[in-house]
Amino acid sequence: ERSPDWFKVVVEVSECRDDAVPAAAAVFVFFREAFITVNGNMEVWVNGLFTRPPAAVSDAISLSAAGGNVTVSHAAGVAVLFSPAGEVTVTVGASLANQLCAPCGNFNGDAGDDLKLPDGRAARDVAEVVDAWKAKDFMG
Repeated sequence: ERSPDWFKVVVEVSECRDDAVPAAAAVFVFFREAFITVNGNMEVWVNGLFTRPPAAVSDAISLSAAGGNVTVSHAAGVAVLFSPAGEVTVTVGASLANQLCAPCGNFNGDAGDDLKLPDGRAARDVAEVVDAWKAKDFMG
């Protein structure tokens, strides 16, 4: 949390689609420089203001759109892609190895130590990890 490259990704998951498969309804991406929301209509909001990609949010953050997808990129090597199908992909650069937490794991190349709870204890399964890391600053 003290790193200048700190970021947080919150995904709102909905099970109200016709096929009953849970999917992302929106993604919220937090950086020190900006807060970005992409909703299910692929509309982008930066610090509460509607923004059309492509756009430079800051010297470090950019937005792009291709093939219906919206990507939020940060110079630290973070990219968050949100697709109209409700898929979210988070990629990070090697400089963030072993510095991540939450359901995506710690990115150290060892899948065996990825299922960690916020207090550092090992979780029993992915469901326990996802439940423990739910964003408490969001309702639901």
